[in-house]
Amino acid sequence: MIVEKSPPKKSSLLPRISVTRPVTVTMCLIALLVLGAMAYSRIPVKMFPSGFSRPFLYVRINYPNSTPRESEQQIAVLLEESLKMVKGVDQVRTYSGTRGVRAPINFREGVDMDLAYNLLSDQLERIKPQLPEEAQDEVSIWKFNPDNFSTMWVSVAVPPGLDDPYGYLESHVLRPLERVDGVANVDVYGADPKEVSVEVDQARLSARGVGMAELVQALQSDNFALAGGYVREGGKKFYVRSLARYKDLSEIRNLTIPTSGGDVPLKDIADVVYGPPPDRRIERIEGVNAMSVGVFAESGANIVGVSGRVEKALDEISSDPLNTGISYQVLRDQGEEIENQVNNLQSTALWGGLFAAMILFFYLRTFRMTAIITLSIPLCLMMTMVVMYFIGWSLNVITMMGLMVGVGLVVDNAIVILENI
Repeated sequence: MIVEKSPPKKSSLLPRISVTRPVTVTMCLIALLVLGAMAYSRIPVKMFPSGFSRPFLYVRINYPNSTPRESEQQIAVLLEESLKMVKGVDQVRTYSGTRGVRAPINFREGVDMDLAYNLLSDQLERIKPQLPEEAQDEVSIWKFNPDNFSTMWVSVAVPPGLDDPYGYLESHVLRPLERVDGVANVDVYGADPKEVSVEVDQARLSARGVGMAELVQALQSDNFALAGGYVREGGKKFYVRSLARYKDLSEIRNLTIPTSGGDVPLKDIADVVYGPPPDRRIERIEGVNAMSVGVFAESGANIVGVSGRVEKALDEISSDPLNTGISYQVLRDQGEEIENQVNNLQSTALWGGLFAAMILFFYLRTFRMTAIITLSIPLCLMMTMVVMYFIGWSLNVITMMGLMVGVGLVVDNAIVILENI
């Protein structure tokens, strides 16, 4: 009796290559580790992922010099009625005060916030003509977006006795910071640029018989720029504009205000001054006047890297002999907060991997099996970093927690695979 032996089963491609091509497999693994390390060093680091948004919008309508009841009757009631027509609104609250109306709006879960923002903007544009004239250009909508948060808040002290603190800060601090790689914008709070102020003398105003309304109307009507269309001549198009802008202070001082008793020059009833406006807030560092500077990073930039470069630039500015008297104090550093959060998660993941290796060795009692399972953890993490880098993801709190969960899954799957070999 002849028994025919069945041909041996052909193994699948991946195990066959792994066994017959050990050098190739080793080089591929090393290449993956190198790519993963490069991706890890270049991947953006943020607190939250881009596109992460809450179902929340915030409407602000400024109406200065009003009473809470006026703000409620003329703005809040109208706003609440219009918001009923926006799809997906869950809750609306309005707060009326002497500066206008604030309205936080909560939307239902799952609502497209980009669409909700556009619908809300459309509704606000429709009710603008019904708002008080002073409030029509003071409507704004705030949308939660982590990319719009300031990267750093810095309090900068400047030398005392400056004629133009804002101009000094702009030339010595703001412009160098704006040139830092990754910085999109730098804002200043606590100082304003020079402006023209018309300081009216009430006694002289009454003596010349000029009303405040007449004075304001004369100033508004005498300073304008009007487009007049265009003229074609010789095959060329020339644009025409009517300019009546003030060019110097003397033109403003010589402005005449028509009254029943004749024209009255502005300089006879008011003082025209060009200089910094009055301080609206006071900030000090160790007894020296200071201003708050907000630094905003570009979208997609590495926040930790931008914060480090900004702080280095501030050190160079304060140590420059030409900038005597400039000092700074970091009030809030989002890069440092992100770095602390990520470092905490990284240390937690490392300790978790170490304890997993110790427990595996305790039960398996073989160094080889434990080493294979343990080495699969960094390999899978580096492969994940490569994928995250090329698809444009960032390293943040959410993705780090996902990687920590993935470490446990890798260990479980590695144990199952080894048990079946």
